[in-house]
Amino acid sequence: MRSLRLSLFKLGLFSNMYVIGSLIASVALMILIIQSNFGQTLFSIESLSVVEWLIAVAIGFSVFVAGEAWKLIRKINVFKRSGALVS
Repeated sequence: MRSLRLSLFKLGLFSNMYVIGSLIASVALMILIIQSNFGQTLFSIESLSVVEWLIAVAIGFSVFVAGEAWKLIRKINVFKRSGALVS
């Protein structure tokens, strides 16, 4: 999380190119190690099926969703306390 208060969409998804570059490099290395014969031999692992990849992506994405939901809930609570939100 780049900010504990502002949504990623307000900050800009591609506003920090160093983070985007490191994310792309990390994902590429992970795929290379998991799917290549060299990586599988070196780390004593097996390649993942499509279903296993989808599960891994869903679990990883859930962290993003939970973080954004937490920010939204926190923002709603702040508005309620300040009286800015009329019910």
